[in-house]
Amino acid sequence: MTPPNIKLLQDLEASLQRLLRMVHPRGHDVPTSLLRELKKLVKNKRFDTALWKLTNRLDDSDFPQDEELVKQLLQTWELAISFQHYHLKDKLDEDSISQEERKRVLASCQEGKRRTLRILKEIQLLDKIHEGTFELLFKMHELPIGRYHEIKCDAQDAYYVDALRKLTQSDQVLKTENKLKMLKEVWEYLYQFEKYRVERIEGICRALYFGGKCSDNAQLILNQKRQDVANCEEGLQQVNVHLEALLEAKGRPWWQLFMK
Repeated sequence: MTPPNIKLLQDLEASLQRLLRMVHPRGHDVPTSLLRELKKLVKNKRFDTALWKLTNRLDDSDFPQDEELVKQLLQTWELAISFQHYHLKDKLDEDSISQEERKRVLASCQEGKRRTLRILKEIQLLDKIHEGTFELLFKMHELPIGRYHEIKCDAQDAYYVDALRKLTQSDQVLKTENKLKMLKEVWEYLYQFEKYRVERIEGICRALYFGGKCSDNAQLILNQKRQDVANCEEGLQQVNVHLEALLEAKGRPWWQLFMK
């Protein structure tokens, strides 16, 4: 093994150990049986397999919440890619691996990194959606008390599409430029989040079913998520129409729609 490879291997193993320590106290996220399996895989230097098992586990969660764990996973994937780049080159030079196999392993690591990055973006978007929805709701003192609690319950239960649609129908929002701009921003976050959700389910279908065809249950969920994306597009369009009308009434140009 070449000197750069030795250092990269040490860094990769250290990163994996940090990752396992972060997983350990979170048994509700990762079952004890999986944690034991991950430790065994790392001990046997089957790093890519261990990383994929943890990535798939986090990707199975409807709402992954541990941002620091996902950031550590992303960093470990990056180290795995760097290590494999040199390690597989050495093996190729020794004729102990084919060029096709080298490309396959590197592509698998890149896909693991891409999947982890998407999970991280989902977590960050979800935080912005939650904070933005409640910040806007906090400003809605004029809402009837029953309507206010209805929207608040939707948001607390993570039914953000329903919460934002109800806010989009509220005169208290539609008549105020600042609130409309806040609503537009949250719709944009939710739109991107729901697109990631669709991508996740489509990826699961590609991995588990021949030709990417989903099971009936997965197809039902996928159709629902695609409808959520369409609902976000519709919500954004409605907010833009109201904002444009509001700006026009004030004699201001339409392109101010796109100013924060």
